[in-house]
Amino acid sequence: AEQEIKNNLAKLNKILGEGKRLLRPPYGNYNDTVKAVCDAPIITWSIDTLDWKTKNAQSVFAEVKRSAKDGYIILMHSLYKSSVEALEYVIPWLIEQGYQVCSVSEMFNARGITLEDGTVYSLVRNAGRYISEKNK
Repeated sequence: AEQEIKNNLAKLNKILGEGKRLLRPPYGNYNDTVKAVCDAPIITWSIDTLDWKTKNAQSVFAEVKRSAKDGYIILMHSLYKSSVEALEYVIPWLIEQGYQVCSVSEMFNARGITLEDGTVYSLVRNAGRYISEKNK
């Protein structure tokens, strides 16, 4: 696990330039060994839209509507056309609800949370800074 993580991070740094990276483990699977050897924060999710299973934009949208909460991380895969289509519904709906759509790094930075290597994060508690006045 350690060498695989290090090799992938090295490849990303070569392509994208040096910088801090986040790790989303395949299938969200990790164990104590992965946490111990990982030179990056481990990001999982709060909402699995099951886009990989349904391949249906409306199902993905329904799951987001049912499950979205302040500080939640939503898992979607860009390789499915239906997931990309779902964003046409998901993003406007989230904004209408008062959420600000952002990256994982932006959300943690907004709360003043420093992500630590080998630590697993699936949401940001009390992410009030990313909620508009509409929901306060």
